[in-house]
Amino acid sequence: MSLTKVDKILNCFKNNKIISVIIVLVLISMGLNKFIGSAKENITFFQSFLNKYVLNRQKVINKVQESGKNEIVDKMEDQSPAVVSDGNVTISYGVSQETYNTLVETLKGNQKTLNRLLKTLDEKDIDIKDRDAEIQKWIEKYKELESRLTLRSTEDTLDAQAKEKLDAGDLEGAEKLLQQSLERKKQHIDTMKKAAASDSYVLGLIKELQLDYQGARNYFKQTLEYDSENSEYLNKYGLILIILGNSKEAIEYFTKALDIKLKVHGEGLPKVAECYNNLGAAWSDLGYAKKAIEYYTKALDINLKLYGEMHPTVAARYNNLGSAWNHLGDAKKAIEYYTKALDIDLKVYGEMHPHVAIRYNNLGLAWDTLGDAKKAIEYYTKALDIDLKVYGEMHPTVATRYNNLGSAWNHLGDSKKAIEYHTKALDIDLKVYGEEHPDVARDYNNLGLAWDHLGDAKKAIEYYTRALDILKATYGDSHPKTIQAKSNLEFAKKSLKATSQ
Repeated sequence: MSLTKVDKILNCFKNNKIISVIIVLVLISMGLNKFIGSAKENITFFQSFLNKYVLNRQKVINKVQESGKNEIVDKMEDQSPAVVSDGNVTISYGVSQETYNTLVETLKGNQKTLNRLLKTLDEKDIDIKDRDAEIQKWIEKYKELESRLTLRSTEDTLDAQAKEKLDAGDLEGAEKLLQQSLERKKQHIDTMKKAAASDSYVLGLIKELQLDYQGARNYFKQTLEYDSENSEYLNKYGLILIILGNSKEAIEYFTKALDIKLKVHGEGLPKVAECYNNLGAAWSDLGYAKKAIEYYTKALDINLKLYGEMHPTVAARYNNLGSAWNHLGDAKKAIEYYTKALDIDLKVYGEMHPHVAIRYNNLGLAWDTLGDAKKAIEYYTKALDIDLKVYGEMHPTVATRYNNLGSAWNHLGDSKKAIEYHTKALDIDLKVYGEEHPDVARDYNNLGLAWDHLGDAKKAIEYYTRALDILKATYGDSHPKTIQAKSNLEFAKKSLKATSQ
């Protein structure tokens, strides 16, 4: 037997009390004399035992860390994102200064609309860590509504009045006027179907601005009843279905929109790329990574021809491809695409931008998947540094970065360091959300894992129990996250029982 093998076994004894106690119990049960008489066979036995133990624990870790890590992708798209400037400062509502400034500029300083949006984000329980992205989408929808009403206001008095209401920040007033317009057209529906479809579509946009996605769905569905061959309407209905969690049905509408666009315009337009991208997002949501890659690649090919390499839309395509390859289990391929996305965003936005932080984070995830925790820590740290400057300490995105760093340090074998980062994540999430939140459960659970690795089963049980209580209250007993937390708790209890015998 080589000295290296002996050292490995002795180190396992030293670093993990649970393994040490279990092996001592095994030795007693086998009989010491018999053990000494067959050293070679028993070294093989120990190696097998240790491998199984480590493998089983790693399976638990992988499952829990998978739910705990954060991977943000660009995915769905209404239109190409605008290139924005640098200079992010933290403001209230969990939104970066850059996004806030863009919002104020879009609304032309209208404080009424601004306050209403921020209030609606609270009323609709939009997660703080999602608000920056949510507002960016809101801005694009507002611009679309404003543009459509501007074009229509020259032809219709009610539309002109609705535009005035929108400019004054009165969404409800604009909605009432457009409903009147729609009702008038319904009275002559045989000759005014397309006009009625346009009214219904604009009303759907208003519902989106109110974050009433079910109401938006109803209007967009009505739009298609009046005009079922409009690719923009079909695409929009698909997008709202994905927001509402119905990716399977969304594929049907994205496909119809794509077929129409291809027949009318051919392959090379931005809107065709948009359809391919949205189909990729829908297939990805359903778990079909290969299918997603097929559509994301088509979207990328078009955008590369249209914009060249150095464009934020191209970066988004690379990022989506990276995520799909990561889900498929090919982390090396994912790193290739994430790196391309990062290179573009660094040149477009500079270092201190949320998009760049996302790319660093995703690279960290991919390197972690490959088993290179040191490389993962390098990228997670870069993401954290940016987000601390963009959002400040007390933000859920920062908590997620701390969580990912904790997971990587745990993989590296430094559970004390992992506890330090998971505790920081927990402190933030408790202040932002309070006790009863899935992210808090994630933090408790991962703290349990780290203490479990240190051999302190009692401490692990304490954190696993808190995680399980929250998950039961949030999701119920049959949810996969609840089941996994229960499994972790039971494993820790067995370990504690083994050490106490």
